[in-house]
Amino acid sequence: MKIPHWPIYTGPNKDIENAIPRVKYILDKLGNPHLKMKNIIHITGTKGKGSTAIYISNILRECGYIVNTYTSPHIYECNERIVLNNRQITDEELYEYTEAVRYVCEESDDVKKNKEVIEPALFEALTCSAFLAMSKNNADFNVIEVGMGAINDATNVFDFNPPVACVFTPIHLDHTKFLGKKVEDVAWNKSFLMKKNTKNVILSSQSKEAKLVLLNVAKQLQIKNVYCYNDDYEVFKNEDSNEIVYESKTFDTCFPFQKPNMTGDYQFINASCAITTCLSLQKEGIINNLSLDAINNGIKKSINIVRMQKIESGELFNKLPKDSIFYVDGAHNQLASHALAEWIKEFKEKPENVDFKIIVAIARTKGVDNRVFLEEFLDEQYKPIIDLLICTRANLESIPEPPEIISQAGAKLNIKNEIAYDINEVIEKTINFTKNQKCVLICTGSLYIARDISFYNNN
Repeated sequence: MKIPHWPIYTGPNKDIENAIPRVKYILDKLGNPHLKMKNIIHITGTKGKGSTAIYISNILRECGYIVNTYTSPHIYECNERIVLNNRQITDEELYEYTEAVRYVCEESDDVKKNKEVIEPALFEALTCSAFLAMSKNNADFNVIEVGMGAINDATNVFDFNPPVACVFTPIHLDHTKFLGKKVEDVAWNKSFLMKKNTKNVILSSQSKEAKLVLLNVAKQLQIKNVYCYNDDYEVFKNEDSNEIVYESKTFDTCFPFQKPNMTGDYQFINASCAITTCLSLQKEGIINNLSLDAINNGIKKSINIVRMQKIESGELFNKLPKDSIFYVDGAHNQLASHALAEWIKEFKEKPENVDFKIIVAIARTKGVDNRVFLEEFLDEQYKPIIDLLICTRANLESIPEPPEIISQAGAKLNIKNEIAYDINEVIEKTINFTKNQKCVLICTGSLYIARDISFYNNN
């Protein structure tokens, strides 16, 4: 289903400070399903949370374990968020569990007695529904991605059932209104994912500021097993064999592994973070049959939509000049735009790509910092690395940024840009600009632009 029947989505949570108390109240009335879930692996960060969650889940499944996964947001169907042992939750199940949550909030004896309806935000209600569903599907592991931050995130309710692993993907500035305007503030917010009896903490590639905050919190909580990228593990490309190699002195291992299907070199780091998480579980005796085949097969099966997803057919694709390349990528913060810019630079460096025009179409959420996002598309001399920026909007963004605002930010950076009000107009602008010269068109800035593309591309 596109979205549950309840509660009605009314925009971003306006009472986020009370999200966790609300969720704990609802879960208590449901019989505390979150306390019945075994082996929680909790993931936060700014970039790569979803990809890392999928890698971990699939590697564990390849080891023979039953795994539930909860991620967000969804792109096409809400069912994408809740995966019960490798299958998306059905519409009937989602309705049943959401209705159970609604009853607690609106019709239970406590509510009638106090004459005060509980009003959870959509993400809070979905989280309660997900945990109820996951508790009914008795899994060996439950992999959970936070919605935003940690300190007030609806998923952060495992005080009495601490995670066997807390995973921190790269942290950067994002949702600054809620998480803070400095990297160390964002890291501090996300550090609340860790609990005193958490067995393992895995840090992906981090800035010095974020790393210091996370290590200090782990030390205060007396968490002994903390594994840091570059210190305890790393990933690199063997120039001779062109293989991707994982190496860890801490785990006394080094091996080449399956190249991820998801595009972008940052996926190597995401995959290595997932591998480290599984190795940490093996070291603790929580899993006992991790193998290279399980790692490789798990990574091979991992596909995350809207992560440099290549569009190779459909009505929109067929309108582009011959031999053009069409991607959609969910980059929506500075760290993600940096990774996308690095991909563009690598593409342009290859001699066979010299004839391609590079066009980036961007849709954004209202109120975000467009300048820092777009600055990544400048080289060291502050010259654009793209030929054209198309400023647009995604129909499913709850509060879309007007394309004119994005255009103003691009103009201040001397990035040539045009305005388009939907994806069809993006294609038209691309065709007019290229004059039949082949191009790379990347639609980004919003996860929801993918749904627009899918609808109008007729696939």
